[in-house]
Amino acid sequence: AAGARGEPDVGDPVELRMLYNHVADGLAGHVLVDTRCAEEYDNLHVRGAVDLAEALTYRGKHYLILSETGDMMVAEARAVNTLHQSERALSVRMIAGGFADFQSRFPFFSEASSRNSSEEHERP
Repeated sequence: AAGARGEPDVGDPVELRMLYNHVADGLAGHVLVDTRCAEEYDNLHVRGAVDLAEALTYRGKHYLILSETGDMMVAEARAVNTLHQSERALSVRMIAGGFADFQSRFPFFSEASSRNSSEEHERP
């Protein structure tokens, strides 16, 4: 499905406070898809966020797309289109403000990748 300007249809953006509530509730019924590059994700991401490949392993969920700024760029459009075409999504919506705004307002919901954490704490 496409929007009026040829962009993928994602409905109204989800406000940061609503994302806060979803994360606080353990993302029940939702999948938070982080579309930033792997290095940025590994460095810091919202608790419970996954990349597109992992998101596609879920079925019958509401997908929330989290970009760096909340803007629909190439990676976000690709994620939205892929999720719509997979027919796994009940809905797909962007997060207003993106990761940068969410992290600045709710830093306690951000964490480093477990790959980074385990590497840092390994002993020889």
